[in-house]
Amino acid sequence: PPTHANARGGNRVARGSRGLRFFAALLNSAQRCENPSRDGLHLAAAAPAATIHCGAWNTVMANKTTIEWTEMTWNPLRGCSPASEGCKNCYAACMANRMRNGPYQGLVTTRGGKPCWTGKIKLLPERLNEPLGWRKKKLVFVNSMSDLYYPEVPEDFIQDVFEVMNRAEKQTFQVLTKRSARLAQLAPQLKWSSIVWMGVTVENAGYVNRI
Repeated sequence: PPTHANARGGNRVARGSRGLRFFAALLNSAQRCENPSRDGLHLAAAAPAATIHCGAWNTVMANKTTIEWTEMTWNPLRGCSPASEGCKNCYAACMANRMRNGPYQGLVTTRGGKPCWTGKIKLLPERLNEPLGWRKKKLVFVNSMSDLYYPEVPEDFIQDVFEVMNRAEKQTFQVLTKRSARLAQLAPQLKWSSIVWMGVTVENAGYVNRI
């Protein structure tokens, strides 16, 4: 679809389906939350309202979200660590830091005045079956606060996530990762279907090989 430069130098998709909006957002993922106290997160996804501020999220614990290329989030695990320079100003670490004394205790810290992940993760098996209870059809962003292919996530847990996604036939699941090598490694062991949209984050030309 046609694109045009936005005010912060990225590209914004002018038109397209929900799928195109989603994947366009991946190509703009280098723009992140520079300061959690200001209007940080900027996802150049789809016109007309492509700016999403950190404070605009209802809560990372809730299913509803204001990310415009999706409709719900589902987080069966928490925690991460930087994978590349695209993680420098991670929006998820920014959000988790606000709950560092609660559900994200031990998973996030601050370094040089910026929130960052500690590298620890927490699996939430009790949340695995949540999508099976959703009656309405939705676009669901999987692990908005983590990376399903993070090295410390057990393979059997990833398989459990895929099992639930394939059973929740009413939904469409959007999965993003910067760890395309592990994705490629595990892909043959996972069940894929048309309701599972897999995407890799490409923050600049140096990471096109992730696709």
